[in-house]
Amino acid sequence: MYMKRFFVFILATGFTTLAVQAQETTEKKKGEPRHRHMQRKAVRNNVHKLELTEEQKAKFRTENEGIRKKMTELKKQDQLTVKESREKMAKLRQEHRTNTQALLTAEQKAKIEKQKAVRKENMQKGREAQQLRMKQKLNLTDAQSAKLAENRKAAMEKMKSLRENKAMNETEKRTQMRELRKQQAESMQKVLTEEQQQKMKEMRKRPAKRRAA
Repeated sequence: MYMKRFFVFILATGFTTLAVQAQETTEKKKGEPRHRHMQRKAVRNNVHKLELTEEQKAKFRTENEGIRKKMTELKKQDQLTVKESREKMAKLRQEHRTNTQALLTAEQKAKIEKQKAVRKENMQKGREAQQLRMKQKLNLTDAQSAKLAENRKAAMEKMKSLRENKAMNETEKRTQMRELRKQQAESMQKVLTEEQQQKMKEMRKRPAKRRAA
């Protein structure tokens, strides 16, 4: 899932720019959120692995400049309804995605698929390790662990469906995402005892203290 989002992200937000800058420093910028820094670093690393040729970079640049101009012009069309505007934007993005994917070689596409598989495996291992740590630290019963895993899976499926919903704009999606996270937190509270809830709060405070230090 990460690599799928990564692939769409780099095509939609300036693939060539990131590729050209892949050799630049990946040091954290002042005031940059940690997750944004890590995302930027991961994108650059993955772009670098694709080994784009100078010709590909130039063609990506042309495609990106073209989509930006078309999007700018589309936003100026005040006579369009919200639905019409979204449909036209979705069509432009799909056209841009098709054009940019066509610039990649079969080998580069295979690399993306391989990276996606590795990332998916690593994410699964990370989730399992995190769940085990939580079970041990909170002293969860097997029933509690199973219920939390069930709630987590349901939330992830809803978020996946939300991300893929082309009828909603990004602002609406972010609002719905926040609501889903809130619901997930509430469902977790219902599974945990008061003592476990208190332990959870303490666990969440510790990373913040380390960052402050």
